[in-house]
Amino acid sequence: AVFDALKKYAYRPFSNDSNTNIIDPRTYFYMRPFLDKAKSEGGDLALVTTWVSSTYRTKSVGSDLALVTTWVIDVTVTANTIYGMTSAVLSGLVDPQVLNDQIIAQIYVNATSLIAFEIKTNFSDRCDLALAYYTSQMEFYWFVARTVAILETARRKGTFPVPVMETVHYLLKDVAENEMTRFILSKAKHEGTDRVYFDDFLGDDDVTDENKPLVRSEDRIFTTAMAANALIYTWTVYDEDTKTTLWNDG
Repeated sequence: AVFDALKKYAYRPFSNDSNTNIIDPRTYFYMRPFLDKAKSEGGDLALVTTWVSSTYRTKSVGSDLALVTTWVIDVTVTANTIYGMTSAVLSGLVDPQVLNDQIIAQIYVNATSLIAFEIKTNFSDRCDLALAYYTSQMEFYWFVARTVAILETARRKGTFPVPVMETVHYLLKDVAENEMTRFILSKAKHEGTDRVYFDDFLGDDDVTDENKPLVRSEDRIFTTAMAANALIYTWTVYDEDTKTTLWNDG
């Protein structure tokens, strides 16, 4: 039922069906370069939306009903969907053959391509729109990295159960080890000679009575943990025989 819903409610920008080709202006604004690239390459697209439901539906808001008329694509939700699909197959929760379905395979690869593109372009310089509901950039990177980790662990045990996972593994591993890693390291802040931390945005945009920047660093612990986990999951692999985590070559 979940995979049927993914197919039914996928965003299809090049479709002639207004039930599937409409997207929220915020999403279109940051995603336009990705869509233009796909269009120029002559490809079709099917992407995961934040709410897997019709563009025309009602939503409970307290005792009232609100009409939600357009889809939004939050790249963090996309990353979590890819992780869910990947882990469900690798853990045996669902039959691997589900990824051989033509439309599901397309969504799997297209969504992964969107993730890789947005990382490479720093979310088309609109992180606030690309991560509309889950706004921590480092958290997003960790969500991507954990998919890289389980795919890398599976690959070292042999071949993937379905060929399409090779494509997803390549796309995510490449961008995680290159652009994503470089970005994370560029945001590191040093304290002394042996301490590194990361800040995101909570508490850092206030000003004093004298209009001077006021930095409270309210998300420092969380952001540092997410950055560290993103790097660890990208650059290590879990050895199921020895029950230890090992550094990757590279």
